[in-house]
Amino acid sequence: MKEKFLIVGGLPALNNAGGGVVTFLRRLFLRDASKIRFFYDRTKGDKSYLPNHNKIISVKNLLHLLFKLAFDNIHKDDIIFFNFSRERAFLFLLIVPKRCFWQLMLHHGVLEYPKSLLFRFLYSIAMKKIDLIYSLN
Repeated sequence: MKEKFLIVGGLPALNNAGGGVVTFLRRLFLRDASKIRFFYDRTKGDKSYLPNHNKIISVKNLLHLLFKLAFDNIHKDDIIFFNFSRERAFLFLLIVPKRCFWQLMLHHGVLEYPKSLLFRFLYSIAMKKIDLIYSLN
């Protein structure tokens, strides 16, 4: 199968067991490395212990991640797999240009709207950009 997944999340560093989210993503990366083109890693530390660590792109902050998602060579048949723990992360999706299929994994399964009308409006726009939502809880 052609590499087509781009994963946004975190991987545990060497000698760091990590929590449930990074453990889930590490197992996914190890199992499906042949299907993954890039893993945009938002956690710090040495990842050279992982096979295929050349597919891991360390991003320093959200601005750097936005730049990578906007300017990397992403094809229309790719799938970006976002991994978020909070519903506030939806706001980040407002500014990311959508050029392919988007999947979202919510690790706490929370999709609550805030009480503010402005945030409700912004969330509704972000939700329209997502093609498939998973919940892990």
